[in-house]
Amino acid sequence: MANWQLYGNVEFNEGRVILTPAPSISEKDSQQITNGAVWSKNKISSASFSLQLTFRSVGAFGFTGAGLSLWLLDQDPGSDISNFGGPSQFSGLQILLDANEQDLGPVFRVYVNDGSRKINLAQDYLGAYTYSFQDSQVPSTLKLGYENRKLKITCDNKLLFETDSINLDPYLKNMRVGISAASLRDVKKAEQFEILMFKFFDKVIESLKVEASETLVAKHHELEQRQARQAQLAEDNKRTRERQSSRSAPVPPRPESAEYDLLAGLDEVKTILTHQTAPQVLQKQLFDVTKSIKMMNEKNSVYNTQMEKSYDTLLKQTEELNAKYEALRQLITRQNQLLELVDERFVTFNSYFQGQSQKHESINDKLKQLQEFYAKGSRPSDYESEFESKLNKFMSAVRLIMMPVLVLLIIMTLLVYKLRNDIKHAKVL
Repeated sequence: MANWQLYGNVEFNEGRVILTPAPSISEKDSQQITNGAVWSKNKISSASFSLQLTFRSVGAFGFTGAGLSLWLLDQDPGSDISNFGGPSQFSGLQILLDANEQDLGPVFRVYVNDGSRKINLAQDYLGAYTYSFQDSQVPSTLKLGYENRKLKITCDNKLLFETDSINLDPYLKNMRVGISAASLRDVKKAEQFEILMFKFFDKVIESLKVEASETLVAKHHELEQRQARQAQLAEDNKRTRERQSSRSAPVPPRPESAEYDLLAGLDEVKTILTHQTAPQVLQKQLFDVTKSIKMMNEKNSVYNTQMEKSYDTLLKQTEELNAKYEALRQLITRQNQLLELVDERFVTFNSYFQGQSQKHESINDKLKQLQEFYAKGSRPSDYESEFESKLNKFMSAVRLIMMPVLVLLIIMTLLVYKLRNDIKHAKVL
């Protein structure tokens, strides 16, 4: 794509140039337009040439509001993208593929404009040819050849348009080639136009040479004949009623006027039925229903997959919770057993501590009694002072021994009390 300029929302994917990328299913429906275009940097300089475009339209079907155009212009495209990604007022040739009119359906149309006015897509086409190109996985190949004022267009080797009445020679000095497309950014109506291949030849290839016996301008003859017949019937009815109203006495209708009225009524009924049951309408309705069913099936499949994954996840989480509950139950059981054992040891230690306290009090009482006994002076002073000295030493030794024991007992009591409270708190949790 080195010799091409890109505009709009163009994307590359696996060798394809996607002019109108389809929105994802998660995006909300919107009436915004997706535009994309590629324009050649080089200009056509040869008097005869051929173009070959391989494209594909996938996505929606029917009246989608989308279209693809092949351009041959002697001007820059400019900023106007109102004509399916290209200008509505141009000087050159436009080949439009769309399906936005009920009477025509999917159709190729050819337009030539000198740049003096905006083109009217519904009326100004030189030729039109019905061709089903929408929602096809098989690409279509459009070929165009021009030489000596003779233009020929085919698609998949079927003749679409051929004439010797178009003169592109004045535009060839500055003619640029472009491909543009536009589509609704709507999941249900989006048409994704893809360019798979584009070739340019500076001569007319054999399959596109125009023969004098084949010169024609392709049109929708059936549509034109029906419109002409309706106009003729309406004019005949008008003249018949004017003749009847000009006479003073009522005159029974002549057979031809009755025939005209009958034909007009039948044609109106046919037109109504055609509009109501046109193949394009039925195909569109069938396509919409099929598309809706397909989308519902895809969504249902996605929901089922998500539900299965959610169920498996929930089942795993339930198993994990059961395992954690069982482990917690076993831990609580062990904590209860440990708490009971600590209670028993605390009771035993408390009993032992009380016994030691009582023994300590008994020793203190006896020491006090001995001190009081020797303090009364029943012995000589020398002996008494020596004995008191020994007694004081003994009491100091006893105190040195008993004080650490008391401190150790107090510390053990506090630790056991704190451990008991922690175990009870863990059991509550």
